Amino acid sequence: MPRMYKIIFDGYEQDGVYSTYEEAEAAAWVMVDDFNAGAADLWAMNPGDYEEEMDGATANFEIVEVNA
Repeated sequence: MPRMYKIIFDGYEQDGVYSTYEEAEAAAWVMVDDFNAGAADLWAMNPGDYEEEMDGATANFEIVEVNA
């Protein structure tokens, strides 16, 4: 059976399935970048809603092997 990989992003299993660990990891880092950009946009639009800029905000991900 070929090895396949999924991303658990910020505690939620994502729909995509990747054929290599490296492909899944690259996709996960894109998700992290998108998350961080969104957090920065939220702070910029609503700075009074947050005590400080969300510099430390980031999402966690895990790459897991699944059966194909």
